[in-house]
Amino acid sequence: MNVVPRVCTICERYQKIGNYYGVPACCACKMFFKRAIADNEMTSHAIPTKSCRMQCRECRLFRCVEKGMFIIPESTFNVNNYDKLTSLLVNLEHMQVVRTNKLETMHIFTNPSIEEIAWNGRPKFEKRPKDMTMDVTEWSFMCGITAIDYALNFPHIAELAVYDRKLILRNCFFYLALLSDALRAVTNKQDSLSFPDGSDVIPPNTDEVSDELKKRIRITLVGRACELQITKEETYLLSTIIMSNPSVADISPAARKSLETNQQIYTSALFQLCQAKNGASGPSRFVDLLSLCHKLENTQACFGYLSMTCAQNRNPVCMKKLFDH
Repeated sequence: MNVVPRVCTICERYQKIGNYYGVPACCACKMFFKRAIADNEMTSHAIPTKSCRMQCRECRLFRCVEKGMFIIPESTFNVNNYDKLTSLLVNLEHMQVVRTNKLETMHIFTNPSIEEIAWNGRPKFEKRPKDMTMDVTEWSFMCGITAIDYALNFPHIAELAVYDRKLILRNCFFYLALLSDALRAVTNKQDSLSFPDGSDVIPPNTDEVSDELKKRIRITLVGRACELQITKEETYLLSTIIMSNPSVADISPAARKSLETNQQIYTSALFQLCQAKNGASGPSRFVDLLSLCHKLENTQACFGYLSMTCAQNRNPVCMKKLFDH
């Protein structure tokens, strides 16, 4: 590992820096992250403040994950490496904490397209003003952009060629956002999709859209997720399987091979989790979880039909460039 003296991305001290877990960092921060995640020494979370950023271990770990540190699974999972699965789940849990914090407290005040993000890398988030009004347009944008930012945390997505990265992000971000919304509904014991503040995902003034279509958007996915009582760990792994889809049209052979390898790894992780938590009914649980992909597709299609119906009635839904296809 080649190291050069410059500022560590994590502790911001002038150190000898190497690329550790995908981030330019010093050896001390590398070892801290390894102990916290790979050795499973830390499972608690904290949102850092300026005064506390490097003073407590929880805030330091948050910064490691926020900057993109990730321990890449090197092989498929089986009954003999459950400790590695536990480490992966801990890593994904901390990544979700960062994602939720960005969704609920931060914002992006530009209007990037997926192609622009594919070229320029992860978007820059800023603190959201407390008096900022969050309507359907803004919440939809933030759910989508945080899903994209989350996907770009994974090296096998971030390291794709620009054209491949654009296609994969375009294919998966809506599904990732919907799946996260469904988990929030299950956690909060809600029976329909909503944004983090509890507001409706259906745009206002859409009288031309049938009540049946609106109902399908609100409850199709959430109803099945509630029926299964999907857990956060299952959601994290299902998300990685979805974003690692090698069957996306027009991607390069190299991208297809990388995605196929990673999808096999995360699929084996989900299967191993199902077996560990459900015993003999593990394979059945695994199939039930994968069936949620059809609910995701149906819900996305319903959103698309809603937008088309509104546009045909000269009442287009106001959405940002992220949703342009």
